[in-house]
Amino acid sequence: MHRYNYWKGMLMNEGYPNDTLQETPVPGGASALSVRSANRLLLITVLALNIVPAVLDRIIPSDWSTVIMYAIMFLSAALMCRKEQISFGKAFRFRNVHGKTLLLCAVITLALQPVAGFIANLTDLLFPSLLDAVEDDLYGHTFLINLVTVAVIPGFCEEFLLRGNAANAYRSTGRIRAAVLLSSLMFGLLHENATQFFYAFVIGIVLGLLFMVTDSIWPGILVHFLNNALSVVEMQIQHRYGEALSNRIFVFSEMNFHDAKSCIFYIVSFVIGLAVLWWCLRGAARSEGQEEMLDRCFKAGGGTARLRTPALVITFFVLLLATVTVTGMLFFADDLGLTF
Repeated sequence: MHRYNYWKGMLMNEGYPNDTLQETPVPGGASALSVRSANRLLLITVLALNIVPAVLDRIIPSDWSTVIMYAIMFLSAALMCRKEQISFGKAFRFRNVHGKTLLLCAVITLALQPVAGFIANLTDLLFPSLLDAVEDDLYGHTFLINLVTVAVIPGFCEEFLLRGNAANAYRSTGRIRAAVLLSSLMFGLLHENATQFFYAFVIGIVLGLLFMVTDSIWPGILVHFLNNALSVVEMQIQHRYGEALSNRIFVFSEMNFHDAKSCIFYIVSFVIGLAVLWWCLRGAARSEGQEEMLDRCFKAGGGTARLRTPALVITFFVLLLATVTVTGMLFFADDLGLTF
């Protein structure tokens, strides 16, 4: 009977949420924006990310441009929830988690340092670093302001957009592995430069898995905040006490490729970091009663829904173009006389 109603709805152009029959139920699957709306929210935010600062930076401080950009995102999200008659909190998975899960988030943050650090050092060999170019603008304020602009706002807003919005909508179709990978790809591209793309993609996978096994964006927000906050603390120490002390404390910041001991240390730490991440994700899944979910994240299938919509395609090419453009400008900055 259900199959009959499905085909009847399709013939009558009524459709079903996300344009597919959900074949494999998932936690929270009924509480998500449709894939089309989630991709539209991605596109709106990405366009705001690239247009608002370009238009307003000469009129108002850049920090206010960021506030306006994310205000557009949250307003659009609220309107979409109203249109689809979904509770805002449930649609973006503002669900409470156990205290043990939050403690594991702190361990995940520490385990990410050697993993992301190793990848970042490798990509630094191939691409110029945007962070080095914009360091003064990014960390040129007081410690508290840096903490808000670098850790609090991105930690909350990016998790809302990529995990609470995109990954949750994709997951609602049953395509769990695709939800993790696609949201992580968009997360990497959102940084709009090649150096950050690779380690951001890996961090995105960890955050995506954490979202799946906890069914909440709060753990991801915490990890994201702590990870970015460590970079703020690192830069604060570097500016106040010098780079030598900073490198001794944050040992995964700079790898010496000419020193065999340094290379071995990084590789071993990378492997240990991956093992700890897996242990923590297992622990979080057990704490939240989602032990099967972690295994499902690595299995193909789970549905036949199309996650690719025109909005997602446009978003992808806008971010890809921005990434190539920014990376190219960094490569030829001296020749072109560019400053960041």
